[in-house]
Amino acid sequence: MGKYSGILICSDFDGTLFDGEKIPENNIAAIKKFRREGGLFTVISGRPVNFLPPFFEGYRFGVPTVNLNGAVIYDVDEDKPVRESFMQGLTRELALSYASLVDDYNDLIFFPVGEILRIKKESADTVTEELCRRTHKFIIELHSDCPLSESDIVYERIKAAVRDKFDVVRSSYRLIEILDKSLTKGKAARFLKEYTGSHTLICVGDYENDIEMIKEADIGYAVANASERVKASADRITVSVEEGAIAKIISEL
Repeated sequence: MGKYSGILICSDFDGTLFDGEKIPENNIAAIKKFRREGGLFTVISGRPVNFLPPFFEGYRFGVPTVNLNGAVIYDVDEDKPVRESFMQGLTRELALSYASLVDDYNDLIFFPVGEILRIKKESADTVTEELCRRTHKFIIELHSDCPLSESDIVYERIKAAVRDKFDVVRSSYRLIEILDKSLTKGKAARFLKEYTGSHTLICVGDYENDIEMIKEADIGYAVANASERVKASADRITVSVEEGAIAKIISEL
């Protein structure tokens, strides 16, 4: 038993743990010390399976990671899924109808098992029923020059169209993610708390797809560079990703 026993920290990756170029060294050192003294740490991200090992060379997590915003919970150490789910009820017709609500988009992005499949607008007719059945999540990627105000309009338009069928979140102003309602970061965080037998769940994030897990936490943190909506949902606000937000949180514990 260590002084951090029973505490599970779940961190978003991009913009929270990773600053776009690297994981700050003070984060890595603090996480290792936290684990040596009984704490548990993992990443809950929209990224696909097995993206983390290059950033944590020689490191054993001891806790499954959460990938694709909750669609896959993966044991990186053993290289096998703990749980994986697919979008229930997504059809070709629905996927294309949601895409048609965007005046001009860059790609439709599907995440079938072990793949990332990008489909350009001009090739949208190549989307198949089989692809929709076996995808973990579906993203409409807006153009890089799309202003935030336009993203807000499209986001609300798609949420209204989806209604009770799926969840819709943004992992950046350009990425509108359509997910199965059972596949969210918040539900995954709750699963990991129960799975590990932890008494305290701490979640940390920076963008809108992190809000549910921040609210689900016993202590929810927003990093200083987080969006205003995320900050409003958090119990506490810590330093920015570049300053080593995870290290700062662990030092406070």
